[in-house]
Amino acid sequence: MTIDNIFQNAVESWKNNKGVGTMLCPAPLNDKIPILLILERIYNKSPTTTTTIVVNRFNDRLDLIEFLTNQESEENNKEFKSLIDKKLLKIITYNFFIDTLGNLPKRIPTLGIIYNPNCFDKYLEAWISSCRFKLVVLNKILDEQTERISLNNTVPTLNEFKQAEIDELRTTRPVEELFVPVSIVEDTEESKLLEYYNSEITTTLNIFDNFDNIDKARKGDSQLNISAADYCNRIAHDNGWNEHLDMSIEYNRLIDDMYNPNILNKKANKIFEFIRLRNTILSDYEGKLKEIYNICKENEDKKILIINKKGEFATKVTEYLNDMFGFEICGSYHNKLKNIISKNPDGSIVYVKTGVNKGKPKEIGYQAQMTLNQDKFNKNILKILSTANSPDKKLNIDVDIVIITSPMCEDIESYLYRLSKINYTKDVIKLYTIFCKNTSEEKQLSRKNVSKNHVIVNKNEISEFSDKNFNFTIAG
Repeated sequence: MTIDNIFQNAVESWKNNKGVGTMLCPAPLNDKIPILLILERIYNKSPTTTTTIVVNRFNDRLDLIEFLTNQESEENNKEFKSLIDKKLLKIITYNFFIDTLGNLPKRIPTLGIIYNPNCFDKYLEAWISSCRFKLVVLNKILDEQTERISLNNTVPTLNEFKQAEIDELRTTRPVEELFVPVSIVEDTEESKLLEYYNSEITTTLNIFDNFDNIDKARKGDSQLNISAADYCNRIAHDNGWNEHLDMSIEYNRLIDDMYNPNILNKKANKIFEFIRLRNTILSDYEGKLKEIYNICKENEDKKILIINKKGEFATKVTEYLNDMFGFEICGSYHNKLKNIISKNPDGSIVYVKTGVNKGKPKEIGYQAQMTLNQDKFNKNILKILSTANSPDKKLNIDVDIVIITSPMCEDIESYLYRLSKINYTKDVIKLYTIFCKNTSEEKQLSRKNVSKNHVIVNKNEISEFSDKNFNFTIAG
């Protein structure tokens, strides 16, 4: 089922329910569309209908007006502007609604709409109950159970948005991806370490042939009841090593250096550590920071989610961007955040008021920092959020652009499925993937399989690597 079908069915269901109903429209659905469709139907039939829409914040009001008056049909846009000018269509904030409660009898419209409320209190309940037609649009369920029950009793929930259909729509969103290469600078500590790790990994794989055999050299073969020491001895003897080699002969010394069972066991145990260290150098390579900044600078007016392999690098990204922009534009969102001193909005330190720590600066942990940064992002205080490879499923934000700083992170499709509360504001998700050139990261991208809805703009710039292109192997 298409998105258009889902919305049309929901509007029809609302109509059949005598113009009364609550619609739960979670991401990736655009929760403004039902309002647009219903208003179009009503004003086509009755141009003098009075409508009042209650929204949470002033920014929500501006966004909704912008949406209603900037559709493809210019005639439609003019009509909505005229309705707003004539006050037949009013869009007010919840605070304004509360401040003018004394005028409630004068403010009862034919159609009452509540758009993404934070609550459903007795005032909203009384007001919308008085409206002939009632519509409530939510992108998430209300927190308070009593309010959910009250809302359902007053404006019953329509069951048109099936979760399976929404999940399918979310995970099949069109993606436009751009690969962004970064070169490892030669003769640096990183390049030398990479060369060393690559050499050790390649040598070990040449000896054991595959990772299954390496595991047997580390742990033994439980199926054949062979210990790790016995397995290493077999490999050693198969390659010409024995306990009685004459070490005065150069060739024998080379055999011992390569195939001594103890050395084999050490190599098998070290390879995974070398792979981990190599992957960390690549995923957290600081040369990527400049490219991340360039992308953010080019899209300074956009809401950007940056996904990094590790939390430590996510924090480094935050610090770098804030330093480069000269103000706090980015916040971190991951569980590796260190405790920080709590401060008031004016910048003054918050102190503990009671208990054994009374008088000491109050610290906030990673969970509180994540909540704070998400709130800042949603209020447009921050434009960028930097997170780790497995963001909290509770992350609830609007996103224009996604930057993935390493191919070792999960695929975008995995995030689309897992992060169900993120709303991608554009029909096509714009994705940037940053990688280190001539490394296992580039090799991983060259083998990337994507769906028919996923377009890689510059895939031809990535080489079709074979194992001979590099003196190392991907793993881990």
